[in-house]
Order: sequence, then structure tokens, then C-alpha cells
Amino acid sequence: MMRWDTDGSNKLSINLLFEILETLSDAEYNILFRPVFEATGSRYPSNEQPLYKINELTSDVEHLAKRVIGRWERKYDKLLELLLHLLPIRGDNYGHPASDLFLRFGKDHPERAFAMLEKHADTRVSMVRACLWGLIAEIANCGTKVPAALVKKAKDLVQTKGSQPSGELVEVLRFLEACTREKTNIKSSARMPSG
Repeated sequence: MMRWDTDGSNKLSINLLFEILETLSDAEYNILFRPVFEATGSRYPSNEQPLYKINELTSDVEHLAKRVIGRWERKYDKLLELLLHLLPIRGDNYGHPASDLFLRFGKDHPERAFAMLEKHADTRVSMVRACLWGLIAEIANCGTKVPAALVKKAKDLVQTKGSQPSGELVEVLRFLEACTREKTNIKSSARMPSG
């Protein structure tokens, strides 16, 4: 049984992993989760190897998700969601393969991507939140329709965290800038309050 297939596994599924990941602190994430996918001991190559290299995982996810003639299959959306918790993890050559893969997916399917990004935008791990908002900004910069609820969430974050500079706030502001450059890319039937 595949734990990402939530139809086949109700209780012990990838959703439980998401619930756990959403509650981790930055320190817990770096100690418990990150080392599974990234060798974190030193910036110089060593014998230390992660259990499942991030480059291999993203390659496997892409292979599964795009099995049918290069299309992104919905039944693998939970695996794509998992990538969101892996965004800050460096791969070979210090790239961020989870971010790169999710951005390709987001450009092809912005509505699905925005729904996943919004769902996980409140994670406690600050570096993951910053990367999530960075992806939101990148997808918004492609001229895609942005859900009004996401714009509201961003404005609320600026209101509450505006005096506390962070990577997350920088990305939220970049997202709002993308939305104001082209106001027509906000998907809503109601007007957004200014602020």
C-alpha cells in the first residue's frame, strides 16, 4: 500500500505526515526531517549520505506524476504536496530540486498549485514558509489568476509581521507586488479591501 494514496489508507497516510510536519519547529525540522534528504554535516563533500537524496526523490515524483504522456496526473498530487515541505532542502550543486519541480507543475496547473501552497502556508517552519511564498510569487509572476483568499492572507501577514523583517516577509511582499502590477490576475468576484 502506498501511503500517499489517501483513498487506500485513511488513518496512516501521507496526511498524517503533513500534520506532523506542520507542527515542527525550525530546530525539529532541521534535526528530524531535513537529514533524511540532505547531508547537512558540512558544506564540503563527505561520506555522510542522506537516506533518500532530494534529487532522487524529485526525479521519482516527477516520473510518477507525469507518467501519461507528460501530463501531471491528479492522483499524485499528495506527492507534489510533499515537495512543499522539502523546498529548502539543497540537492546536488546546491540547487533546490523540490522547488524547481513544483514551479514547473505550478506553471502548468496554477489553480492546483495555489490550492496546495495555500493549504501549507501556515507551517511553523520559517524557511519552508519563506520558500512557499517565494513559489507563490513566482507562479503569480507568470500572469496566472491568483485566488483572492491568498492575497488576503498575504496582506494579513504584512499587517501582523510587517515590523519583523524575514525571508518570509520579503517573499510575501514580492507576491503582493506581482499582484498589484497586474490587478486583473486576482481571481475574485468581490473587491479586495485596500491595505
